[in-house]
Amino acid sequence: AGCASAMGWPAAMRRLRSSEELYSGRLAVKVYECGHSADRGAGAVMREVMWEVHVLRQLGSHPHVVRLCDAIEFTDAVYIVMERYEGPCLLEHIRTRPGGVLPDAEAAALFCHVLAALVHAHSRGFLHGDLKPANVRLSAACDRAVVVDWASAVSTRVRQSGEISQGTPSYASPERLTGYNPEQVWACKGQLRLCAASDVWSLGVCLYEMVHGVLPFGGETFAQLTDNVRHLRFGTAGRVEAGGGADGSTART
Repeated sequence: AGCASAMGWPAAMRRLRSSEELYSGRLAVKVYECGHSADRGAGAVMREVMWEVHVLRQLGSHPHVVRLCDAIEFTDAVYIVMERYEGPCLLEHIRTRPGGVLPDAEAAALFCHVLAALVHAHSRGFLHGDLKPANVRLSAACDRAVVVDWASAVSTRVRQSGEISQGTPSYASPERLTGYNPEQVWACKGQLRLCAASDVWSLGVCLYEMVHGVLPFGGETFAQLTDNVRHLRFGTAGRVEAGGGADGSTART
């Protein structure tokens, strides 16, 4: 995991049974072992990996979106070649700064970089779906931010069917947490349809964390977090991380 973190691969990608990472100058190669093609779990891994490849190909080149160089698919593995980033993720950067906060000018600059990536993605018909500081990589000088981990991206140009991932609860918008958007419920016959506002909410949480060093909302359980978000109770201590339990309800303070 240390090697994976150093080369700029977020946790959501490392957990997909990856086996090897290779370096070559400014490029990094991620190897996903997908197992036997008939294995149901392997199929899910392959679909998630190839979805992210599709999204990145559609996004094309942008200075603040991770650059996909190539993707090679074999029977039991996928090799993805991407740009390598020498700096830490934004979350690590925040936590290592004095007082655990960023100066306003630095926070504003990095905020604008991430905002530019979202504006570009939204113009191409995609939401990031899991925006958080851990999914933002920095250059070696920590003066350039790049949004990575697009595996949870959502297309806004096709019908959104099935369950929509909540992303990481602490950064998720109210509609992602509750599965309900009152502004769209009539048009969508009661089904949630995400829009750019969901990413914008997550970006706002990231900015809050950059300048305050803590998250705006928390809770001892997923239900408490959701209630605090719905009622805009700022400063509630606690932090819920995705993947803590079957329902995402495990809290970490």
